[in-house]
Amino acid sequence: MLGGANPKGISLHIGLNRVDPVHYAGWKGELVACENDARDMETIARSQGLVAQSLLTKAATSTALLGLRRPENWSRTTFSH
Repeated sequence: MLGGANPKGISLHIGLNRVDPVHYAGWKGELVACENDARDMETIARSQGLVAQSLLTKAATSTALLGLRRPENWSRTTFSH
């Protein structure tokens, strides 16, 4: 939920520490610290008055992303599994 206050805007951060290697010929798909970067950027966005949300690796699915198209689906909780 966006809450009672009027935020300046919304900010979505996607942090993937791994991607499906099938789509990247010859690369294993492992990344380092992308989830941490997303969390850090979420913190900065909130400090600037934005409603911020992060989707991290396993939770960063197309279904989860599409579910965030509607503001009432936003929360102040980071999606991570």
